[in-house]
Amino acid sequence: MRKALSTLCLVLAGFQAAAEMRTGPVITMYSDIYERDGVWHCPLCHEVVQNGDRSGINPALYLSEWHDVYLDATYFEEKISRISDEELLASLENKAAFADAEGKLDPEKVKAALTSDEAIGRYYHYDDEVNIPFIRKEKFVEAVRNDPARLEAVMEAAAAIVDKERGYTIGDHYFGWEVDYNHNWKDRSKFGMHYLHFVSDLVPAYLITGDPLYVKAVESLFNQWYDQRNRIEMAKTGPGIKERDIVWYELGLGNRTPRLIDALQAMGESFSPETHVRMLKYFLGAGRWLSACLEQTPFHPYNWQTQTAMTLSYLGLLYPEFKEAGEWVQKGRENMILHFKKDILDDGGYIERTGSYTSYVFGMFYRYMLMFKYLERDSSLLDGYLSRLEKLMEFTSRNLTPLGVNAPFNDSRRSLGLARLLVDMAGFFDRGDFLGPLEGVFPAETLSRAGVDPSLPESTSELFPESHFAVMRDGWSRDAYYMIVNYGPFENHGHYDILDFECYANGVPIAVDAGIGDTGYVDPLHVSWYKQSRAHNMLMVDEANTMKRGIEGGDVHWSTQERMDYFAATHRGYERYHETLHRRHFAFRRGLYWLVVDVLQTPHAGKELDWHFHSPLALRETPDGFVSRRAPGVRLVLPKEASDSIERLHRMGPANLKDLPGEPSNREIDWITFRRGSTGDRLKDRLAVLIYPTSEDSGEPAPELHWSQDPRDPDALMCRVVTETGEDVHYFSDGSQRQLGPVSGDFHYACLHLRDGVPQWVSVTGARRLAVGEQTLLSSETRTDGEWDLGAD
Repeated sequence: MRKALSTLCLVLAGFQAAAEMRTGPVITMYSDIYERDGVWHCPLCHEVVQNGDRSGINPALYLSEWHDVYLDATYFEEKISRISDEELLASLENKAAFADAEGKLDPEKVKAALTSDEAIGRYYHYDDEVNIPFIRKEKFVEAVRNDPARLEAVMEAAAAIVDKERGYTIGDHYFGWEVDYNHNWKDRSKFGMHYLHFVSDLVPAYLITGDPLYVKAVESLFNQWYDQRNRIEMAKTGPGIKERDIVWYELGLGNRTPRLIDALQAMGESFSPETHVRMLKYFLGAGRWLSACLEQTPFHPYNWQTQTAMTLSYLGLLYPEFKEAGEWVQKGRENMILHFKKDILDDGGYIERTGSYTSYVFGMFYRYMLMFKYLERDSSLLDGYLSRLEKLMEFTSRNLTPLGVNAPFNDSRRSLGLARLLVDMAGFFDRGDFLGPLEGVFPAETLSRAGVDPSLPESTSELFPESHFAVMRDGWSRDAYYMIVNYGPFENHGHYDILDFECYANGVPIAVDAGIGDTGYVDPLHVSWYKQSRAHNMLMVDEANTMKRGIEGGDVHWSTQERMDYFAATHRGYERYHETLHRRHFAFRRGLYWLVVDVLQTPHAGKELDWHFHSPLALRETPDGFVSRRAPGVRLVLPKEASDSIERLHRMGPANLKDLPGEPSNREIDWITFRRGSTGDRLKDRLAVLIYPTSEDSGEPAPELHWSQDPRDPDALMCRVVTETGEDVHYFSDGSQRQLGPVSGDFHYACLHLRDGVPQWVSVTGARRLAVGEQTLLSSETRTDGEWDLGAD
């Protein structure tokens, strides 16, 4: 009951937030076209687009979600969706090979032509354990038969779809022998059924067993789908709503077609001649639709077009019988090369900035290269662009959490999928440093299959300036301290978060991003919770969602050193609606704590400033903040001088926790908010929170956090952290020459560590001059980072 009430409250809050446009941007389910100064723009390429009324247009004609680009209705009807025997025959290079004595299409000859050549013996889909595309069928079968658990998983997946006595079950819904492809799902998208995912479960089971049950099932399910495909009911929409056709649209065609190619390659000899004709007609229509899409839609750096280019070239290479096949191959290749060049950023990140789609497009890129190698004996794409895929995997390995799961920023799920991919890629690229960080995640026998010795990356913390992530960690073990900060712009599949973070320590997740719900975009909380600013570990103003389009962290300062890491950035996401700028500082005392300091500049008093923290740990309130009920865990510590003026809220909110040890895929977790009002005084509108991980044997006194001030410079921002190791004084400055306590210099950040009041060491970021007491440590023409020992340690 508690969860139901909590969920209802979140939904109602989401509707309220959407209605109150004055507080911030309205959030929608997908990346929709947006208006600026009365002109509408594409959310991906940002070009000007029309925003006309599409209510009278068949959605199957839309070649773009955002641009008003359409297929001709007659061409679609006659050349794509309802292809006649005569049209199919006219599309083929060698008509005689497919026609009878009277020149009409002969299904028997169609079947003979499509099954006469030696099968390629390589398939597009196998099971989830195959990360290297297009391996030979024999290699897949051998691997599965030698792995009882994997064999069981493959057979269970097929058995969940077809029962020889009862018929078919799809998406956990039992249909019997007659499947309704127009079924209205309660908890999932109607689109998903038409990807025909079940084909990719039945074909591998057939490759392993040769059981004709799976052949009959695929043929029956395909023919039922073929009969129903042009009369699927669309969702009712109003004027101006841009809605895709459930069957005829880019991603549906791109995902479904390779599955049917696999089925025809594997089972074609057992299919009826009529099924072969239907398959060929579908392939022709799909190729023409996808070809028109690539030709008429502007290039967009995102995942849909990579699937489109992949499928179009795949069709052309496997079915050269079509007159248009060569054009399909070339068109797909030209588009994919643009994606190789533009979708992977120079620091290795993927342009959509989300782990789920990173994995997806890596598969597209890698599969595309290997497709030409195996089908055309053409390795030029591998030679030209494989290094970019290696950089993408390097970026992935450097960003994974100590438990091996990804941080699920934006429309991403958390999982071990990328870690599993890295095991295979370590062997392919001969990169032992892809394996070293996974030694605490997978058993040795799993890592050994890579065939390379594990090693550790040369560095731990790293800034990714093109992808806009900063990673702070003190090592590569499962118990390492780890934080990743997201300071990037809004991209496709983006959420309304900025300068938010995830962190882990001592083998447990401390703060996590909500990710997305189990049912993805159709989850009832997708818009009202998962995409909202409050679902992320960030600071909010007046409970408003931050602006994201065109917003990113700026004025970035970063350093990583032996004792300290430091990251700071400013964003303008609250400037339009609230005339407020936000700068966030992260100071990482390696192996000990994170200090997060937020500085607001606003002319307004009375604005609510909310510091959000989401944790799967059970937390309880303390006099100075919160602490987890068990260790290892965390303490959240507020400054002693401000603790009484900060309101503390303890709520619950859902989060994706998939593949975290002992956790379900999703549950409600603790949601802590520290709230205070703004004063309109830039010297007072500050928040500081100490994130102090605790270990199993942690018996030391609780740490203390204090605001500090040097009377000689009241503008300076100073914090003191007191722990059993001594006292750390953190100085946050602007690069101007200052005297702060015993430290003088023109740094952006400095940390002075004292023991019993005696300076022991100092760490600085961005300084040309630095002195502690009478000791000059730095005098330089250029700004630099550094650490200096000052006394006996």
